[in-house]
Amino acid sequence: TYTNGDTHGKGILAFLGGVLAPNGKIILVPNGSDTIGIYDPNNNTYTNGPTHGKEQYTSAFWGGVLAPNGKIIFVPYNSINVGVYDPVTNIYASGFTHGEGSSAFTGGVLAPNGKIIFVPHYSANIGIYEPSNNTYTSKSGPGYYPAAFEGGVLAPNGKIIFVPHRKNVIGIYDPSNDTYN
Repeated sequence: TYTNGDTHGKGILAFLGGVLAPNGKIILVPNGSDTIGIYDPNNNTYTNGPTHGKEQYTSAFWGGVLAPNGKIIFVPYNSINVGVYDPVTNIYASGFTHGEGSSAFTGGVLAPNGKIIFVPHYSANIGIYEPSNNTYTSKSGPGYYPAAFEGGVLAPNGKIIFVPHRKNVIGIYDPSNDTYN
C-alpha cells in the first residue's frame, strides 16, 4: 500500500534534491521555496525549516551534499551564496559568495579529500567548497558552455565524473591533483 507523505504546502518547484541528515531526517533543498524542507520518514511529517537568507532568487539551490562535519551544503544555482544548513541546531547560514553567475551549478559531490565539488552548469569553472573552513575557490573547467553538465558521481578511482547535459563529452575532475579533462 502506498501512502503519500505529509503535505509541504510550498507549491511546484519548491525543492530540488534532498539529503539524508545524520539525525535520520531528510532535508529538502530549497529551489523555489523560501524555507528549507524537513521530512521525518519515521513519523511521516513535514516541517518548514529556517528561511535560506531570503535571497531573492528563483531556483536558489540545485542539490545538496552532506559534509564531513555533519552540515548540509546547498549547491548554488541562482543563489550568489553557497548554502550551509546545520541539522543539529536547525540554523541556516549563507556560506561564501561564489561569483560564478546565475545557473552556475547543478549538483555536488563529496570528494575523498573532504571538499565538495560543484558541477558546472553555466559556470565556466568547477566550484570547490571547503566545509572545514567555509571557503570557496574555483578551478578552470569546461569553459562557458550553456547547460554543460547536470550532476556528478564519485568514481571508484576517486575522480569525479560530470554527467553531460548539453555538452557532448563526459567531464572528469581529479581532486587529488586538481585537474580537469
